Amino acid sequence: MHHRPGRLLRLILMLLVGALVCPAVMSRADVTVEVYPDDGVRVVNDGTPLSNGSHDVGYEGYAEAEIAAVTVRFPGYSPATYIQGSGKAIDLIVDGDLPAGASLKVRAWHLADQEYADGFDVSLSEGNWTITGDDIAALSVGHYELQATISVPGRRPVQIAQRYVIIPEGLEDAPIDTWYDVPPIEEIEAIPDLVVIPGAGLIDFKPTPGAQTYFVSESGSDSNDGLSESSPLRTLAAAYGKVGDKDGDWILLKAGDTFRGGFPNFNKGGRSPEEPMLIGVYGSGDRPTVHTNGDGFIQAFGEISHVVLEGIHVYANQRDVRGAYPTGSAAKEYGIYWLASGKNITLQDMKIEGFKSNVVFQAYGKGRIQNVNIRRCIIIDSYAHYQGSKGGHSAGMYLDNVKNAVIDESFFDHNGWRKGVEGASRTMFNHNVYVQKNCENVNAYRSVFSRGSHHGIQLRCGGEIVNNLFVRNALQAFVAQAPSLMENNVALEADDMNPDNAQYHRGSGFEVLPCEHAIVRHNLAVDKVGSADWSGGIEVKYRDVIVDPPARFYVEIYNNTVVRWPRRQGKDSSIASWADSAEVVKRDNVLDAASGGSNVSFVDPSRTIHTYLPGGYDAFLDGGRNRARGSWDPVYGAATFNQWMREGYKVR
Repeated sequence: MHHRPGRLLRLILMLLVGALVCPAVMSRADVTVEVYPDDGVRVVNDGTPLSNGSHDVGYEGYAEAEIAAVTVRFPGYSPATYIQGSGKAIDLIVDGDLPAGASLKVRAWHLADQEYADGFDVSLSEGNWTITGDDIAALSVGHYELQATISVPGRRPVQIAQRYVIIPEGLEDAPIDTWYDVPPIEEIEAIPDLVVIPGAGLIDFKPTPGAQTYFVSESGSDSNDGLSESSPLRTLAAAYGKVGDKDGDWILLKAGDTFRGGFPNFNKGGRSPEEPMLIGVYGSGDRPTVHTNGDGFIQAFGEISHVVLEGIHVYANQRDVRGAYPTGSAAKEYGIYWLASGKNITLQDMKIEGFKSNVVFQAYGKGRIQNVNIRRCIIIDSYAHYQGSKGGHSAGMYLDNVKNAVIDESFFDHNGWRKGVEGASRTMFNHNVYVQKNCENVNAYRSVFSRGSHHGIQLRCGGEIVNNLFVRNALQAFVAQAPSLMENNVALEADDMNPDNAQYHRGSGFEVLPCEHAIVRHNLAVDKVGSADWSGGIEVKYRDVIVDPPARFYVEIYNNTVVRWPRRQGKDSSIASWADSAEVVKRDNVLDAASGGSNVSFVDPSRTIHTYLPGGYDAFLDGGRNRARGSWDPVYGAATFNQWMREGYKVR
């Protein structure tokens, strides 16, 4: 995806001033509220603006929340001054009627003390929308935020807020920053700027001295020598036939070209980690695309080491729902099918799309696969379906008998299922990433795992899951077996595989299965969508079927935040242990009332994946799935988004 110069600056400005341009639209269902520095309030439904409030010079601004048939507003600017002892009431502006069973309560948050004021808990009802002077007299001099919460059975509560400075009589004309002991209003009200985190970048490989580079173009000919851009080969098979094994030769495909068919059986490698065989790109432009025509891109056998795949779009064109289902064996339905043992295999800046499984590393025979590096890859839309004897499991990436693997700044989306294809619906056997228990030291950093059939990442062998984003996976992530770390991740909207069938109800965040020692800290889980009443934001479970349980099962869970993640029918809080054999230590976690905790005031609890960008979740997916070769826009990366979310869910 190409971006014109200055786009990022414009995007940041749009995020900061978005409240000034939101159109008013009638509410249809559940709503949430975004509060902006200028006291504008945008009410949204799945990312769609429903109403807005803002103010300009000469314009009487107000905050507003709309739910069903009622709109509630505070009068005046924020902060407004209120004279202590004046006895003046504050009349909320209410248009329409509260829905049946709804309630409206107002509390006062003291901005300096960072706590709710004692003795101020006002309940309003139909025909009485007045916060009386006697009510306000319970507040001492200071800077407050009045928070009005509208609760409707079966819907998420909506909150609006207005800031007031309560001053003593006789000081009406005094500058407010001279007499109250809180930071200036600008510092309190400002939403933190979007912190753009650039990322680690790509590895820069250099040609091996004395080795050959073979060029391939769709306009070339296999009768050429392929040794220059002016005499390119035409097919990948011809280029592969010319490279040597362990010579460090390169194969480069012309940028923007389209090729038909992948490589023949692959059994050649490079000379060393610094002198690999590299299959990449030459020229300017976007990724070259390889249409595999019912086959795979690479099927590797034997013992192979030191190979780099870089910058190519590999596409299962005949498996696309717009085309025909391919003939041939199931083994040919894999994008990269790496059965060879060996070491030092790198995929970077690759886009792999639409196979039964997009990437498989599964060492057969002697040895293991060691040192697999998945860097800034886009791995999307794998699926398996049943047609006659065909079928089976599907994953964006599957690792088996792999030692030392890193997934960094990659984008996994919609793997394991395909809507509209018979037999390709979501199941518990298919995942964005599936790592078997016989692997060792597999770590995931700063990557996006979105809309998987079941798990975002299933890390059976244990390892590190750090600063990743999980969105709309039925179960977001788990670790097991070896010592593991889950840290600084964000999990949003864990959902059902099929909301119409209770057997497929889910909605779990971060899980720990039998594990020698797991640390779960500084994670954020927000907005459970799934229907399973047992699903929590953080769970400890005993399941020995899919792991080799260690002698000791020890878990530390601390400094995590769980918001709007309910567990029902007598279950305990959304941080829960189901494993009697586990030693679980929980401390310093924050759970809101909906998650089994208490009422918590966050800096901006309206932040979701739907409010991050103009265009919402779809815009985020579009940016991540269609990133151009060699480019990196941090706005679509997990690290930048996670930082933005964490700022919103800091406790005030």
